Amino acid sequence: MFKLVFTFSMIFIIACSGLDFVKQKKSENDELTPLQLLIESNVQKYTPKKDKQAILMCSVINKTDKAVIIDTSLSYNNFGIYGRGEGHPFDSYLWKYEESENEEKEGILKSGKKILIFQSLLDDLFFGHEEMSNNQNKDVWIWGWSARPEPPLSPIHIWRGEGYVESATFWFCLRINDKFIESNKLTLEIIK
Repeated sequence: MFKLVFTFSMIFIIACSGLDFVKQKKSENDELTPLQLLIESNVQKYTPKKDKQAILMCSVINKTDKAVIIDTSLSYNNFGIYGRGEGHPFDSYLWKYEESENEEKEGILKSGKKILIFQSLLDDLFFGHEEMSNNQNKDVWIWGWSARPEPPLSPIHIWRGEGYVESATFWFCLRINDKFIESNKLTLEIIK
């Protein structure tokens, strides 16, 4: 199963490398594009394994005058969370080990409304690899990247070393109408 999930993850990364990513830019009248992706946290400074209530949230805001349909299944070909720790040479991507099959789920997002499409505790996102190595839970989030050599354990971990970086930046992408739209970037200060 691991090989299957890993293979699909690598295919997704390779496929996305050629896709047209649309960044959220301000137009001449200083309004955001019609659909805004927002990544946020309830903390700006994160202390690993101590901030037990710290969360990461990914949302879509409809700034159009019409309702839109959003795929909220979080399947690997529609949604991705990315991060880069200070001093890391590449962006990392988040994927779920032993991912179950995602049924397509559509959510209707009314004009002017916001829909939460992903939420998780930061500890779960950054330390899932520990649960996996302790055989406590195989259904965990882990980080990877599409380059060699091996990635850090997560964007907050020092690459090829012990401890944590001083800051890490996160964003997510969502496929809407066959284009990937990129969210804002969120930088967390890591308290050691």
